[in-house]
Amino acid sequence: MFALIKNLKLYHLQFLLGAIFFALLTWIALIFHQKKPLVAVNEKYRAVVQQNILEKIKILEQEGREVEQLFQEGNAMSLVELKRKHIYPCVVFNNEKLVFWSDFRFIPEYNLIAGKYEMQFLELKNGMYLVHRQYFKTAESNSI
Repeated sequence: MFALIKNLKLYHLQFLLGAIFFALLTWIALIFHQKKPLVAVNEKYRAVVQQNILEKIKILEQEGREVEQLFQEGNAMSLVELKRKHIYPCVVFNNEKLVFWSDFRFIPEYNLIAGKYEMQFLELKNGMYLVHRQYFKTAESNSI
């Protein structure tokens, strides 16, 4: 083997040593590669996404309480301000008729959000939505 190495030129020796080093690193990587780190990353990602969704739900619920309060007070001017203040769009139906909307870009038909639930995902052609449904009474004692 030493005779073979003597006959090789310096750049051949460097190439051979580089190839051996690369093969050794590949072998070590294959031996020590396990899916546990990937699972840990996926779990961490899932936890971060879950936390973000929970924070958004808290905002949705708070904004819903503010809308309810303004309807109970019969304060139409504050509802106009509410459109600028809130992060998420809001629609209010009374007897299946639209009475308030905060965003003109998306106003769902009543039949799309009908049902007895507090939160649900709504999948439409233009995307997925988290719908927070809330019942309350107005200043005139109508249930909305």
